[in-house]
Amino acid sequence: LQDCVWIMDRVSIYGPAEIGKHTIIKSGAVIGSEGYSFVEDGEGNLVHAPHLGNIQIGNQVWIGANSTIERGLVDKTIIEDGVKIDDLVHIGKESRIGRNSLITAGCIIAYRVTIGENVQLGLNVSVRELINIAGNVVVGQGATVIHDLDAPGTYVGVPAHLLLAKGGKEKKA
Repeated sequence: LQDCVWIMDRVSIYGPAEIGKHTIIKSGAVIGSEGYSFVEDGEGNLVHAPHLGNIQIGNQVWIGANSTIERGLVDKTIIEDGVKIDDLVHIGKESRIGRNSLITAGCIIAYRVTIGENVQLGLNVSVRELINIAGNVVVGQGATVIHDLDAPGTYVGVPAHLLLAKGGKEKKA
């Protein structure tokens, strides 16, 4: 039992996926689904682009029920060691979630998002595509991240803005 991976019922794993030791994947999770990627053909029709990338899940990861993690078009989607993902979370293709981060229920993380280590996303946080979030960031419930969050601290609102810098210094409005 030292190197167990617990995969509950009705979990779907598509395409190549590496899953680390001591990982739990709860019921209904979908790992490696193809993302929402459409390109226009020569006649103006939208055609789905095939995803050739893979999923890399680290050690001691928790993936909640009914969460989805998309595999990349050509690159990896990476969930690093110690990440905890709550129920009903969506992680878009080619995103990277840093070590020991907590992603709370209802979060939507678009494609190619990079989240640093020790980040906490509150309930129902939305993160736009191509965003970078520094390590040691807390994003409050319901916030919408539309710009990079470059400095450790607490961010809130729509759009998300710095409320409290790491170390306790409140930002003046």
